[in-house]
Amino acid sequence: MSTFTVHKAETQTAARIFAVLSRNDEVFVPRLVVSATETIELNPTIAQMLREIVENFSQGKAVTVVSHEARLTTQEAADFIGISRPTLIKMLAEYSIPFETIGRHRKIAFGDVQRLAAGLRETTRARLDELRSLTEATGEYENPGINPLIT
Repeated sequence: MSTFTVHKAETQTAARIFAVLSRNDEVFVPRLVVSATETIELNPTIAQMLREIVENFSQGKAVTVVSHEARLTTQEAADFIGISRPTLIKMLAEYSIPFETIGRHRKIAFGDVQRLAAGLRETTRARLDELRSLTEATGEYENPGINPLIT
């Protein structure tokens, strides 16, 4: 796992690269210039990855690159999801999330942490929708329009 930060002076360069990589021109093929005599054509996946990185850099945001196979500690996983470590440990057993134990420490694959986070978001969204429907039915919901905070 590696985190990259961008200095304020570099955000303009990142914004220029982002603009170039965001072209919708079908004949545009981004290339990496390695030397005066060597260029490498970037395939769409690599170009998309680079585009997303420089988009964040152009906004002054740091970027962390993590392999799905990377192993996180329970604290790192809990921080990523936004829950406490004891809650995460309970969820490991409750949802049968695989982990390995190294000494007394649990390590969880990042891909599994991502799936758990997505599942928690889906559950939360479904429960909020259910609550909204219930309050609309009882007349307690003042604005039955779409809430822009819950999309």
